[in-house]
Amino acid sequence: MTPVNIEAIARGLFAGIPCFLEYSTGRISTHHRIPEKMQTNTDLYMKLPSFSLAHAEQIYLQENYGDTDAYKAYGLDEYPIFPIRLSTDELRKQASQFREQAHVFIMDRLDDSVFEAYQDFTDDFCIDFAKKWCKENGMPYQYMYKDNL
Repeated sequence: MTPVNIEAIARGLFAGIPCFLEYSTGRISTHHRIPEKMQTNTDLYMKLPSFSLAHAEQIYLQENYGDTDAYKAYGLDEYPIFPIRLSTDELRKQASQFREQAHVFIMDRLDDSVFEAYQDFTDDFCIDFAKKWCKENGMPYQYMYKDNL
């Protein structure tokens, strides 16, 4: 198998839309309209599982702002703890609402370093998760964009 691009795998695992891995090239297809052949030919394509970015964002925000009045004022403390896999439509809806409110919370800080730290944490979380997922599934991977992750 061709090594997969770990950044693309990470984006695919946390995309929130159907994503398929093409075994022969290691490429990820994230189109909203997946060709029928990808859905039916499991020898050539693998549908990636879907994981929750709200999980990672919630970890970061709770660790860095969970005890602040601002975190509570934005209502971020009122959401359930999001698992890595969202099992119900209601949980997916709440996670989507949380993510919207979390982005407003971060953007209201208007400090580039705050947004950068938030983005770096979620990027690193997704890459680390994708590396573990690839190892568990026997997939070799390589980095395409970042060095020495």
